[in-house]
This record gives sequence, structure tokens and C-alpha cells, in this order.
Amino acid sequence: GSFRIPYQTQSGDLDIKVVAQKQNKQGSVETSITVNDAKINLEILEPKRDNFLAGEEIKVKIYAVYEDDTPLVLESISSIVGNEIIELKSIGNGVYEGIYLVKTTDEGTVSVTIGLDDGFDNTVSEEISVDVSGISYLYYLRIYGTSIGLLLFAAIIIGLLNSLNLVA
Repeated sequence: GSFRIPYQTQSGDLDIKVVAQKQNKQGSVETSITVNDAKINLEILEPKRDNFLAGEEIKVKIYAVYEDDTPLVLESISSIVGNEIIELKSIGNGVYEGIYLVKTTDEGTVSVTIGLDDGFDNTVSEEISVDVSGISYLYYLRIYGTSIGLLLFAAIIIGLLNSLNLVA
């Protein structure tokens, strides 16, 4: 017969004992086998865009399975966006997601790094980059509240129109 070594088995040597029994005869043999790390396949599902404005949210969503398509089962995974750690929560079947709010200090290229460890010496990491340039009106709404944010945004638009000589 055969048996499957579960993913939760630590890599390294695994001692096994095989016992055979047939009618009145019995025998056994002991041996050691080497358990190698299991490969984890990691796919970044989101972000799908690579350009963001300050004030927008970057949704980070991943799909993680072992090489035989068995979903990775963890409560959460940490991701690093820029210099901030965000938590990606499991939504089931190997899918994890989290949100990062883009800040004005993120101007330029921001890396999104996902590194995971299933707790049994099986690891994988992946990194992508996104560009941040400009400020979304959402930034002003979040910082100053809806009414003040809208007034500030309107003032910026009027100033822009004035500079283009489009407002009398």
C-alpha cells in the first residue's frame, strides 16, 4: 500500500515502521525517509492596476495553494506595502485579502511584498511594484471630512480653471 505524508510534517528525516502480518507470520522493518519542503504556489490576484493616487486604497488579494492544489489554510498572512505591514485575512479556499490606504508619503514606486510560511518550513514570497503619483479627492475627504474636503477640492478645481483662464 501507500500513504500520503501530510503538509504539516516538518521537513527532515521521518522514521517509519512497516509491519506485515499474514496468518501466523509477522514481520516488521524500520527505515527513515527524507521529507522535503512542499512547494507553495502563490498568485497575486490584486492589485490589477499599477498606478495609484494618494487617498486611494490598494486591495491586495492572493491565492495560495500547495502544488497539488490543496488550499493553504492560515488565519491570516502578513504583507508589506511600502514600509507598512498589512494583514491579509483568509476569505476561504486559499484566498487572502487586505487593504492599504495610499499616503502622500508613498509618492514614487511602492513595493508590495507577500511572504508566507505555513508553519511547517514551507515558504514562498512574491513582490510587485506600483506607482503612486498625485492626490485623489478621496485623500482630502479622509483627511478633512466630507464637507471641508469637498470645499477644498472645489477650491483646487477653481484654482486650476483660473490658471487655465477658463473661469471669468
